[in-house]
Amino acid sequence: MKKIGKLFIALGIIAVFASCIKVTDEIAELTKIGITSQADKVEFFAGDELDTTGLEVTAFYSDGSKSKVENWTATGYDSSVIGEQTITVSYTEDDVTQTTSYKITVKALTLDKIEITAQAEKTEYYVGDVFDTTGLVVTATYNNGKTEDVTAKAEITGFDSTAAAASQKITVTYEDKTAQFTVEIISVVVTKLEITAQPT
Repeated sequence: MKKIGKLFIALGIIAVFASCIKVTDEIAELTKIGITSQADKVEFFAGDELDTTGLEVTAFYSDGSKSKVENWTATGYDSSVIGEQTITVSYTEDDVTQTTSYKITVKALTLDKIEITAQAEKTEYYVGDVFDTTGLVVTATYNNGKTEDVTAKAEITGFDSTAAAASQKITVTYEDKTAQFTVEIISVVVTKLEITAQPT
């Protein structure tokens, strides 16, 4: 009887300790994600790559905890589609995927201007000469601030060496933009006569 009594006492003590210990076998599950810091860039031009620099994504869990996460993905961007787009951000953890989204805008790429950024080496011609574009550089500037050498694509008009001209305007055209520079057409005159062979 004493042994049985001691056994009951021991079991009672164990039960008391067990009741004081909170056993939690529930694993915190990913319940949602949110954007806690917006991307630095939300306006793009046609042809640009998506830039998510500055975007911060936070995961929220079933136990009330949260954590900043890194290995998320961003989809839905098309640099050829002008206008507002929705970028979907996805994050997967333990086979659970949650998504959120944000808006960006893609603007059309347009030509602002063209400029003669390097003059042609030859700006003086004689009547009858052919136009020489050596050294000429035509640069296009777009609304995104980027520039492009369009010398080979530009159309050059206005050159006429059939008559002398002190200042002849040459027009360079690319798409709907123009730039101009001047050349001089010089008359061909006889400066001297020489007898280079005596009559026989």
